[in-house]
Amino acid sequence: MASLPFFLLVGMILTVNNSCDRIPDAVAGRKTLSVEVGERWTFHLLAVEFFLTYAASLCLFLKREGIQNQSDDSLQAQRHNVGYEDSLCLSQISRQRCHSR
Repeated sequence: MASLPFFLLVGMILTVNNSCDRIPDAVAGRKTLSVEVGERWTFHLLAVEFFLTYAASLCLFLKREGIQNQSDDSLQAQRHNVGYEDSLCLSQISRQRCHSR
């Protein structure tokens, strides 16, 4: 999963490289993706790859932050000798929710 943004960046580089050679490739009879889909759809493909790269990076970042927060909560639970569900009450984010029970 962590390699997905890099995979998409490599795809973007290849798409740009193919789009630069689209006209000579068409004259030579090469069947590249840029030749087959045309200039307009090559641009759309590049835009989709761009946004997917950043979306994948954002998902990985948020997933890492969630894991980090979860491990911090469980570490606090171990220090205070309480269960994981109770450790959510120790988190500053959910402190108000726990006090309203």
